[in-house]
Amino acid sequence: MRGVVVRFNFLCNLTGNRPQSLTGHTANVSGNGRTAYNQEHMRKYLYIAFSILINCSVFGQVDSQTDSVSFDKITCRFKETKGWNIFSGELKDSIDTTFLYQTKDFNVSISENPIAFKTFHSVIKNPYFTDDFGDYDNNYVNYPVSYSVIYDNRLLSLFRNGKFVCHRLSNFERDLDFETKLNTRKFKYHWIINDKLGAISGNSIFIWNGTDWISNKTDFPLKSQPKLFEDSDFVVFGDCHGEWGGTVYFFDKNNGETYFTESTCANSVLKKGDSYLVLAHLGHMTGSTEIKEVKDPRKLTQAKQAEINKTKNGQALGYTDSSKAYETILDYWGIQLFSTFSYKDRQLYMVHLNEMTFLAEIVGNDIQIVNPLFDNEIYTHDPVTNKYENYTLMNLDHYRTARDKEISVIIIDGERLIKLDWNENHSR
Repeated sequence: MRGVVVRFNFLCNLTGNRPQSLTGHTANVSGNGRTAYNQEHMRKYLYIAFSILINCSVFGQVDSQTDSVSFDKITCRFKETKGWNIFSGELKDSIDTTFLYQTKDFNVSISENPIAFKTFHSVIKNPYFTDDFGDYDNNYVNYPVSYSVIYDNRLLSLFRNGKFVCHRLSNFERDLDFETKLNTRKFKYHWIINDKLGAISGNSIFIWNGTDWISNKTDFPLKSQPKLFEDSDFVVFGDCHGEWGGTVYFFDKNNGETYFTESTCANSVLKKGDSYLVLAHLGHMTGSTEIKEVKDPRKLTQAKQAEINKTKNGQALGYTDSSKAYETILDYWGIQLFSTFSYKDRQLYMVHLNEMTFLAEIVGNDIQIVNPLFDNEIYTHDPVTNKYENYTLMNLDHYRTARDKEISVIIIDGERLIKLDWNENHSR
């Protein structure tokens, strides 16, 4: 097994991020810069960058260093805050890799077993992009109407005009031939249903059989919201009413009934043995996150059809579940876990803390950072994570950018860690 080199450099530059050129190089100019670059060189670089931006609909930067992981930026950020404990107010004079941050509930450290991904970050364009809207808040019309899915080694996205846009995951180029085959109808929303591509057109759901769209013959509970999880027994989905709570629903494929409990707000579901682990988070105040283990969803409270996705007495329906047919196995304040997924027999989490976002494992109450995740703050409100064969897909929204629409996806494909932003770079 190849070893992973972990690099640390505690000399921190706290003045902010340096911009990088589209060619992947960073210009480090001392003094007034005249000793390093003359004006002709600068014009040449600007011309190259401008040409790339104009001529390419997809651009990105690949980090081919798959045998090392640097946590410099993360340790510097924690060093800025000097290990501040938000509950006790205690400040530590120094930090090390075993102690970066601590509350009464959890500790944050650098993992002794980091994961070195080959990273790729790119911007992909909506080919139907329009400036024909009055208020900038209506810019959401340029983003997918439903969360993208992965089907047959392609990222499939659906836009406001009812048409699919397909990107091959091998090279992120559009598959125009496949788009032509799919776009024989206008669609409103799409999912993967029983491992097949499904989409709603008019008031009916259709299934792609490989050559044509055929009517769906099975019960499916969704019309205009993403799916959290599906197996042979259940389709799992959720709703979110912010500080008034959220609900996770288990639709039983065998009897057509729906069972529910509180989950504010569910973003990922993993099945471990016969149990379902439901991860939830909320960004209200300092943030919170929890994991509930549901061993038998049929023992949860049964929902009436008219109650689903509704509030009751001003709160999420989930609060009315009195079954106690679940166990809370994690409940933290002051942190948000946006996603969880399995990777090579390890359960990983996408963690947002201290204005940073990174990948980590949780061992007891120790959150062990395994990868810095592009060294940027990635923020999202209602993300969803799904497994598609060998791929893990995270759909990320952001209210201020595009309301509840997807603005980015993160894809994990073996050792590749890919972030695709719609229309513009959404990294912070």
